[in-house]
Amino acid sequence: MGLLTSAESGLRREADTLAEAYLGSTGNVGLVVGLLVGDENLCLGYGKLSEEVARPPDDRTVFEIGSITKVFTATKKP
Repeated sequence: MGLLTSAESGLRREADTLAEAYLGSTGNVGLVVGLLVGDENLCLGYGKLSEEVARPPDDRTVFEIGSITKVFTATKKP
């Protein structure tokens, strides 16, 4: 990764702030944020994989989507 421009640095700071708030909520242990800036992408892992695994999640982490599929089913137009 090269040097971040001031706009990219701002995105990174905002992601850090949002991740900190998310991880401060009960039951949330890990989070991955993907940033796309022009042709570049950045994957940021926060927290840990689980209560038992302290390694932070990364761009290869597989997440269970759980009941979020209901949202997509409910918003499908006929």
